Amino acid sequence: MSDSEPQSKPEPAPEPEKKGQSEAAQAGVLVWGKITASLSEVLAPLIIVRILGKGEVGAVAGLLLIYTTLSTVITAGFPRATLYFLADKDTGTRKAIVGKLLRIMFGLSVIMAVFMAIGGWLGQDILHLIGDLVAGDEGGREDDELTQSLRFLPILGVYALIDLPTRILPNVLVAEKEPKSAAGFGVVRSLVATVAIVLPASLGFGVLGIIATMAVGGAVPFWVFLRHLRRLYGDAGEPEGDVTPVRELLRYALPLGVTDVVNILNANVDMWLIVALFPAEMVALYRTGAFQIPIITTVAYSLGTVYLPRFARLFNEGTEASRREAVQIWRGSILKVSLIVVPASVVFLVGAHEFITAAFTDDYARSAEVFSFYTLLMMGRISAFGSFMIAAGKPEYVMRSAMLTLAGNIVISVPLALTLGFIGPAMGTAIAFVPTVAFYCYFIAKAWGVKFTETLPLLGYLKIVAAAAVPAAGAWFLKEFLEWPAIAEFAVSTAIVLFGYAALATVTGLIEREDWQFAWGWVRLKVLKDDA
Repeated sequence: MSDSEPQSKPEPAPEPEKKGQSEAAQAGVLVWGKITASLSEVLAPLIIVRILGKGEVGAVAGLLLIYTTLSTVITAGFPRATLYFLADKDTGTRKAIVGKLLRIMFGLSVIMAVFMAIGGWLGQDILHLIGDLVAGDEGGREDDELTQSLRFLPILGVYALIDLPTRILPNVLVAEKEPKSAAGFGVVRSLVATVAIVLPASLGFGVLGIIATMAVGGAVPFWVFLRHLRRLYGDAGEPEGDVTPVRELLRYALPLGVTDVVNILNANVDMWLIVALFPAEMVALYRTGAFQIPIITTVAYSLGTVYLPRFARLFNEGTEASRREAVQIWRGSILKVSLIVVPASVVFLVGAHEFITAAFTDDYARSAEVFSFYTLLMMGRISAFGSFMIAAGKPEYVMRSAMLTLAGNIVISVPLALTLGFIGPAMGTAIAFVPTVAFYCYFIAKAWGVKFTETLPLLGYLKIVAAAAVPAAGAWFLKEFLEWPAIAEFAVSTAIVLFGYAALATVTGLIEREDWQFAWGWVRLKVLKDDA
């Protein structure tokens, strides 16, 4: 080589890729983590209904509804965008991107604290106004415990300063192929939140004690969050490629943010109607009935989280074959999730009254009406529909789907709430899920370039529903002749539904041998031990 020929710099050695589990195994890890976390989450409502009066239970539910809704509005989709921006980047670039996201999240947490302070100042007047407009002379809420508790919102604003930034960590850990750590962090958050509710309630400190303990306890997951970031990126070098600019983070995250805002409003339309129309005691009854079994609802979300990077890679290959492959994988994942979600939901549909009275005492028996509609809703939690569009780089499609969903939910739920009262919002929420799926599948078809009929595997899903419906009918019939304690009747109906479904689904080929093998390995915690 002559001296005049330009010398090229040697290419840097490629960064070794972390050995990871399959997507199904990673999802299994996340689901186990969610189960462990949900055990503590489930304990909190079971305990506090036995300690606190309905007014206090309703007040806590109302305050947490406000916090959850506003925190989702404020964070504007940045936690969900994390996975997309970290995919296929070197460690130095990932560190730089996470740093930018953290600065954004800390800034948003300050905005959240300000809004919560304003809510504590004006919240009582706003709730009075809503009650007067909707209920007329019967809308007075001056002595209502929820109304009085709104003055505690600034304390939740302090909690937001250390809570909101940590919300990007689970997706960061998944991007770093550490699903066990992501699951573990979820367990820590759940345990702290449960203790923050149960401990002050048990000591008689009431609503103020619960809210104050939440703010103090938030320091624990925040400390874990800082340790993880230091471990992951403390020794990271300089970025090898271009670092995503803030404007690109905003361009991608803001549509997701609008989507998250719409989704949280859509998910809580019924609760907001109950808060506006009814006193704290009725809020407590409805919140109990709106209890969704966390184990069931997390399966599809966990699978969507771990599959997102793979779907994104297939889409970015740009070929029709790769995109159709992704669609087929997605359709297959829906059927696998349905094998779990459908029978589990049917168990609680058949035993709704027995479960509610056994879990929450006879004082909350009326909540079973609401719970029945929520079990129908759980039966449809078979896919993270939005994640599949995100993988195609179409967050704006997710936003449009969510906005149409919210509009449909309002159109259906508000008239039912005003005409049917307490049960109306729950019925409306369940009915509105049907057009919701249609909206999402329409935009999935557009994003991936397939026909609408090629999205949701409806026939396969209905076969699974039918396999669960047969033993469910038998359990329902038998239950009418039993006069046993509620927990015993629930146990019997559960056994009939699950064993009957397992036998029928296996004989008809809906459940295959490898499904049983995976399920057995999952039950034995094999996914927590294997790295491949």
